[in-house]
Amino acid sequence: MNIETAFAPGDKAWCLVDQKPELLTVGQVRVKITDSPGVNGGVTMPEHPSLVFDNYTAQAGRKEEYMMVETGVGSGLVFELGKTVFATEEEAARALEAKREEVQA
Repeated sequence: MNIETAFAPGDKAWCLVDQKPELLTVGQVRVKITDSPGVNGGVTMPEHPSLVFDNYTAQAGRKEEYMMVETGVGSGLVFELGKTVFATEEEAARALEAKREEVQA
């Protein structure tokens, strides 16, 4: 099974650190499957094979987490894709602004 992620070790990514975007180096990648296809809380149904969990189809939910070289791998900060780690500085700045507006509301 191949799992594709947005970034690989050694890639550069924009992270929210101390309320500002910083370009950091990916040191470790972790992917968690948070939800899989199925019905009734994940109970599979043999009469509907498309609802059975398998490693060859896209999963309904997943969470990508990254640890960066600059903030510590193994004992440092954990950044989540789309929340605190982004491909561009602009995406990171928009997320930071949205977070600030949410706090002010």
